[in-house]
Amino acid sequence: MSLTTLASLVHNERSCFAIVGIMMLGWEEFLSATKIVINHSEKKTGHFWFTLSDILDLAKYATVPVINGLTDYNHPCQIMADALTMIEHIGRFEGTKVVYVGDGNNIVHSWLLMASVIPFHFVCACPKGFEPDAKTVEKARKAGISKIEITNDPKEAVKGADVVYSDVWASMGQKEEAEHRRQVFKGFQRLCRVGMLSELDLLDQLVRLETGPNQPSIILKTGLVKNLYKTVVKAVNKDLMEIAGSKAFFMHCLPAERGVEVTDEVIEAPNSIVFPQAENRMHAQNAIMLHVLGK
Repeated sequence: MSLTTLASLVHNERSCFAIVGIMMLGWEEFLSATKIVINHSEKKTGHFWFTLSDILDLAKYATVPVINGLTDYNHPCQIMADALTMIEHIGRFEGTKVVYVGDGNNIVHSWLLMASVIPFHFVCACPKGFEPDAKTVEKARKAGISKIEITNDPKEAVKGADVVYSDVWASMGQKEEAEHRRQVFKGFQRLCRVGMLSELDLLDQLVRLETGPNQPSIILKTGLVKNLYKTVVKAVNKDLMEIAGSKAFFMHCLPAERGVEVTDEVIEAPNSIVFPQAENRMHAQNAIMLHVLGK
């Protein structure tokens, strides 16, 4: 449930929410002027959906609280709901192992920021070149609170996980890159299903995925194969969840592109908690609004 809908239900329209599509910022409206209008509306809470720099600039002019509902850099409201969901299903949040498989996006940044204040083990398994922001990773590590790992090997990463987490490969503001990202992430699902093959056969499968079915296996002798293998991270499917173990839950911030970053089999499995996770966005965001309103 979005914060805009929740505000209407819980606070009887007393909160003010502005979405970039509604506001005139796409037509070069001044941020300060927009904020002044919102301040004069005598509402209680402001929620914005922009780049991080925009939301910080808007907050400079605000006399009402500004809630970061979602930016291109991070997604803190989502992670609050995720933590609540983990407490409900695992019984704790501290000391757990959370493994994110996919693009190092705004969700990953929020997990890293959470790891800088609450102790748990966070692993991001992503393709080479799609790692999270290096400064955010360093901030989480320097905090010395949680164990942080960034890897290109999802099979190794998910071992012993309490939660395996995924998100779409093309996030907010990246839809124009969707096709390119699909090509980079290509082969994830099929490679996950050949876990019983030898390493040589696995690499051969990869090369044929990348170069076409009629290419000779002699290409295995080149350095290209090793680089291609290191670049690929598998999407979340049954095989990957079995490596994680029977106690591992699957989470996704939704909406999911089924068959891309996660299979139907995983998202509909008994250990998938994506729907309670989605419901908890309402409860977590309600708590956030009540907190900023001093209630």
